[in-house]
Amino acid sequence: MDLPTIRKQSEALKRSVKKFSRWKLQNPVLTFTINSCRCELRHGIGSNSFDKLSDCEDPMIFGSSKRETQYRLLFEKNPQPLWVYDQRSLRFLAVNEAAVMKYGYSQSEFLSMTLMDIRPYEDVPAMLKSTLPARDSAHNAGIWRHRTKDGQLIHVDITESPLEFEGQPAGLILAIDVTRQVEAEYALRRSEQKYRELVDNARMGIYRSNKEGFLSDANPALVTLLGYATKEELIGRRLDCEIYVKVEDRDLILRRAESEFQVDAEVSWKRKDGNIIIVRLFGQTIRADDGGISHYDVMVEDITQQRLMERQLRQAQKMEAVGQLASGVAHDFNNLLMVMMAAANMIQNSPSNQATVSKYADQVVQASKRAAELTNQLLAFSRQQPQRLAALDVNSVVSEFCKLLPKLIGEHIQFTLVPNQEPCRVLADRGQLEQVIMNPVVNARDAMPNGGKIIVETNNFSLDENYAQLHGADVPPGPYVMLSVSDTGCGMDEATRAKIFEPFFTTKEQGKGTGLGLATVYGIVKQS
Repeated sequence: MDLPTIRKQSEALKRSVKKFSRWKLQNPVLTFTINSCRCELRHGIGSNSFDKLSDCEDPMIFGSSKRETQYRLLFEKNPQPLWVYDQRSLRFLAVNEAAVMKYGYSQSEFLSMTLMDIRPYEDVPAMLKSTLPARDSAHNAGIWRHRTKDGQLIHVDITESPLEFEGQPAGLILAIDVTRQVEAEYALRRSEQKYRELVDNARMGIYRSNKEGFLSDANPALVTLLGYATKEELIGRRLDCEIYVKVEDRDLILRRAESEFQVDAEVSWKRKDGNIIIVRLFGQTIRADDGGISHYDVMVEDITQQRLMERQLRQAQKMEAVGQLASGVAHDFNNLLMVMMAAANMIQNSPSNQATVSKYADQVVQASKRAAELTNQLLAFSRQQPQRLAALDVNSVVSEFCKLLPKLIGEHIQFTLVPNQEPCRVLADRGQLEQVIMNPVVNARDAMPNGGKIIVETNNFSLDENYAQLHGADVPPGPYVMLSVSDTGCGMDEATRAKIFEPFFTTKEQGKGTGLGLATVYGIVKQS
């Protein structure tokens, strides 16, 4: 028998029991006495006593009225267990055939037992408490555990109705076996709990939103991803204006979801602290019974670090390609410079037209020197320049080199050196280290034509794996020396900052910069 049929039959039986109880209370002169084999129901005027029949030829004579016969059949032939018990002693007074079949006890065995005998021991205190005080009308007592004769535990839905039996207060019990229903509900709860645990323990963010765009549920991973303290703080927020960076991104996803019933997109989201993250969304549209949209179930993967690594890889590949080009050009250019410089020296040493020759030769020499500097920059960027490594104290190198910088930057700019109190020791090329200082200082000077401040600082740092992940830096953990150059200039926008280490990129006017200053610094640091 399926669960809907059981529920339907249960409600019908409960209504019949209540109807019987009301009829019984309205007819106090009509009661019945039941023994183990036969019963007689007799009308009496002002009397509630009956004679037991032990050898009646017509079994189960309940009187002559049609109504009485119906209620007799309702009790004895009911497909669900019914019994009458004494409210004081809790002893069984009568049981029907269905109770005998369900519990496995004979009628004589039942009549020698109490309600406590069919209850698990641990449920008896609760059962005794529920029977006191007795109620005046039929009521549902809830679902209880009963034990059959063979020891099997079953769950039964109990409906109790008070009545008078042989002048004593008694109760009529309807016990409907709902074991399958209870087990099905338990299995459903376990299934829901299992999938809830699966969602809650998932490392990817998972959420549910209604068609208006409000979050109705979210797992802990999504709460952490978006930087909120609790799930309750996140639930109820609107996706388009509080989570999405661009409202049009969600509009596009919704239009696609309505036609394809699925969500698969890469968008930018805002965390609670305002930081932007890149996420990939996977999900589906859940339809209501009427065919309309009920809600959206979506999984969220944070791919911010992945996209950052991809950009760094592309940048590294581009820098490597340009570096190879710069290395080849530098070597060829250096060979030409050697010829130029040799010819210039010969002109300088020529005895004829010494003044004229020397004048032009000097120009050749100066151009050659500038070209040689450019060559060194290209070699430094491509990490092909030979290094003369030595153990250096960055504090000492910076202090000595910075004595020359005030003349380079001009009097309109205030220069400050803040060296670390402890030695900052590195293994590096002194000339390259000086170039690492000079190039940013020159850039800072050019960014402050009306004056400002330049501050050079040194310090010792110990970097861990978290630093590398946070800043997207490809550096192994360990001790490092920090060399910082800061200024009070106009600064850089995001687009400029993304290209500062690219070779030949410059924000200066044409002819005023090669675009190799910071690219050279980048190459030296990587080579070292």
